[in-house]
Amino acid sequence: MVPPRDPNEAHALLTRHREDLLAQGDIDVRPTDKEMATEKVDDDASPLSEMQQVIASRRNKERTATLRAIDRALARLHEDPEMYGHCLQCEEPIADRRLALLPWAERCIRCQEGGEAASGRPGPRRHLTDYE
Repeated sequence: MVPPRDPNEAHALLTRHREDLLAQGDIDVRPTDKEMATEKVDDDASPLSEMQQVIASRRNKERTATLRAIDRALARLHEDPEMYGHCLQCEEPIADRRLALLPWAERCIRCQEGGEAASGRPGPRRHLTDYE
């Protein structure tokens, strides 16, 4: 898949992604009335419910973050269409493969990894040893 470098195509793609995410909506993370009851019928149900709430909450946060990134990309596209697909940090073109997967990407992979290392935040890739 070749990423769109044409501003009109990029705008259409970003808008389509945005509409898809908005159509999905948030997942409800509130406990159900049954879960709020004082009498517990199944000891396994509570941890399962809590886990589902955590998963739903993380999905909602990731969805919101992606929507914000898409909105920033649309704003950049509107302000300076020629710079779409260029890294905000080093201004080099973002790799076609990265841009095809994340058309709202703000940085090239080198700058993205460098920023994550400097901030002390773990990157998107995790290893088994990260959880020990």
